[in-house]
Amino acid sequence: AYHLANDSHDDDGDEDDWSLKVITASADGTVRLWDATTSELLYMFRPPATLTTKIGASLLMPISGSSSTIVDTLEIHSMFLRPKNQLLFVPRSSSAYLIDLSSPSPGRVLQTYSIASPKKTGAESVVMVAAACSSHWFYAVTNQGSLHVFDIVTGNEETTRASFCSDCGLDEEVSSMVIHPHQTLLAVFSSQLSPTNKKKKNLLTLWK
Repeated sequence: AYHLANDSHDDDGDEDDWSLKVITASADGTVRLWDATTSELLYMFRPPATLTTKIGASLLMPISGSSSTIVDTLEIHSMFLRPKNQLLFVPRSSSAYLIDLSSPSPGRVLQTYSIASPKKTGAESVVMVAAACSSHWFYAVTNQGSLHVFDIVTGNEETTRASFCSDCGLDEEVSSMVIHPHQTLLAVFSSQLSPTNKKKKNLLTLWK
């Protein structure tokens, strides 16, 4: 996944040198910030495998001598740019992170989010996320089919729906999920077979 960051400015009007930056994330467990003009790797971030990161900690990794291995790493599958040079990113785990991308402390953890599993069948991991820049909520679906709604600012888990995927008529993971930028309207799409109709594919469900 990648995001292109547009020009941005500090509150005092000074430029933060943020035009033409590309943010990438991959299965090696890293998030990287690049200069799109020079192709220079500026910063690299990685969440810890222990999921014990606290607010204020740094996820900044040294660029020189870094290795790209998928062993003992958490695959990064979703990320969202937020106002004020903030990045929300989600590894395939039960946690998510909001970090600061600005100098002088790029990679500083601003907020953490942890899923409390409503089921007793083992730990859940997030497989799909939806968020909007105009909203302070984000929605996470897990490998066990439950939906978790978080307040991005406070980190609180506000709502949980354990039977979310089955309520959508799915017995598999969702393929895509998106939230309306100005309304509390959530669209969930799956290319899997419906359990109620084995011949039905490409199922779209709207939640309000």
